[in-house]
Amino acid sequence: MNSRILDVYPKIPLFTTLLLFTITFFVYDDFGIRMIFGYAALMYVALIYLIFRNNNLRVTRMKALYLILALNLSILILSGSVDSSSIAFVLGIVICAVIALVGDVRRSELPAAFRILIVFSILISLYVVAVRFNPSLYLNYVRPHISAHSRYTNEWLLKDGYGITLGGNIVFIDYVLTLCGLICFNLILAYKEKLKFRWLYWICIAISVVGMLFVNRKSELLAYATGLIFCFFMHMGSSTWREKKRILIAMIVLVILGVTGVSYLAKTEYMERYAVFAERLINIIQGTGVQKDITSGRTILWQIALSFFKDNPVFGIGWGHFKEYIPAFMGDLNNVHNNYIQLLCETGVVGFLLVMVPMILIFRETIRLIRVNKKKSNREPLLMALNTTSYGMQISFFVLSFLDPCLYKLLFWPLFAIAVMFACCTENSLLDK
Repeated sequence: MNSRILDVYPKIPLFTTLLLFTITFFVYDDFGIRMIFGYAALMYVALIYLIFRNNNLRVTRMKALYLILALNLSILILSGSVDSSSIAFVLGIVICAVIALVGDVRRSELPAAFRILIVFSILISLYVVAVRFNPSLYLNYVRPHISAHSRYTNEWLLKDGYGITLGGNIVFIDYVLTLCGLICFNLILAYKEKLKFRWLYWICIAISVVGMLFVNRKSELLAYATGLIFCFFMHMGSSTWREKKRILIAMIVLVILGVTGVSYLAKTEYMERYAVFAERLINIIQGTGVQKDITSGRTILWQIALSFFKDNPVFGIGWGHFKEYIPAFMGDLNNVHNNYIQLLCETGVVGFLLVMVPMILIFRETIRLIRVNKKKSNREPLLMALNTTSYGMQISFFVLSFLDPCLYKLLFWPLFAIAVMFACCTENSLLDK
């Protein structure tokens, strides 16, 4: 019996477990389940995996940096305030760091993991489009079965055309679609003509873009597009002209279809927020019409937060305390809509460096590993795809941080752990090659 246990536990697909936890993140709020149960199950799997695995734990430079980041951030959060919400946030960050520390991405688990992610992404994209065109589908068939909090959040967002949510989380859909799109895109570029059914991966990318368009979140869409562009240039350095030409043609076709679709839908009620943004941007460029803030009021928040930073430049006003300092006329706001400015405001220069330096070093280490894989004569396409997916995800997070406080959201951390696990993939880390 003991020998069977020892044989089974080291083969637990830890990455797939983390992925399943991430793409089912919405169920906790939708069905009123306490998230601590999900984290407890995740931690149980990680501990069992660590205890029974047959090989030694490999603490790479990347994993060490991630652990330092998690510890630094935990100290900053708990120094700001110690309550149930801050403890839960720290617990989520630490557990995700432990998963990335003890786990390796295994070759054998990736096909099933990718299929799960792609199928789920297609389903939520179809859900978004269906609800956008026919809100009664949500009102009649989804609304009666979810928690009161999610019901309230979804209703006012749907009414204002601000977004379509799962689990009362306005960014969940975009984050999952970003991960799916980047994986498909980098598999295409890494394997080139050797990838079977490439057209299916292009369709998955197109569906993910459509889903993100209909969610109506400009910040996440911009970050996703930037990640794709940077991944494209990262791959092109080792591609032949024929390969570059085919990829460029495919991307141009997608862009034309996307622009045509957006141009049509912008004339309808389904994408009015894009139309409003485009109108304001054109007015600013041409110097005509009423000059309105294209950041939807973010610049005012940034100015207020920077004024707090000037008054408390070293240690800031304390993690999570921005909502207590903001003027009453601004309403019930708890974030600055900018990671960098909010870190400076709430944690000062000290906290900003404690968080950003490890993240930049993780990004630098990711680029180094990609270059190492590129130099190999028998370069492994799968490793290249995983490394560049991590690269694209980190680029997306850096861009998104200018417009949204993603670091302050629990969902960010399992996704960042996935990015770290992908970046750590080398010939030795794919254990069952």
